[in-house]
Amino acid sequence: MSDFGMARIISSSSSMIYEEKYDKPFPLRWSSPEVLIYRKYSSKYDVWSYGIVLWEIHSLDKIPYKQSISNDIIIQLIKSGHMLNKPELANHFICKLLMLPC
Repeated sequence: MSDFGMARIISSSSSMIYEEKYDKPFPLRWSSPEVLIYRKYSSKYDVWSYGIVLWEIHSLDKIPYKQSISNDIIIQLIKSGHMLNKPELANHFICKLLMLPC
């Protein structure tokens, strides 16, 4: 898989949340609503991103939110809880038990 450029070493004594302090590029289309709203990263972010990767795999490598023209529109879609359409190749098991919980 991938770390989407966001991997950080977190020791057991440190907080399990990484807070972005600088304006760096990040993988917008794979970002969870919490990341876009609060700029904080945790293992929950990884779960959301994994769901987007599953969507990509089962849609034969389509780009998430491709129909959206601007980053601002993508941000609003994600923040509002918009869900990507069910990929053509994803069966009920993949969608309900693997993708939706992400």
